[in-house]
Amino acid sequence: MYKSQKLDADHSIARSKGGTKADRLLHMHCNRSRQDGSRDHLRPALGPQPTATLTTRQWW
Repeated sequence: MYKSQKLDADHSIARSKGGTKADRLLHMHCNRSRQDGSRDHLRPALGPQPTATLTTRQWW
């Protein structure tokens, strides 16, 4: 996260499903793109994690 990225309040229970309290912060772009969260299980960030460890050489 960079200092220039804005945050949004997010609801664990979507407002469209009766949630009334924002109880966490997410990046503004991520929060707005996930909408009510009903498709979070399809998002690539939640997919399988790579098992290989990157070395410094691979980052350059």
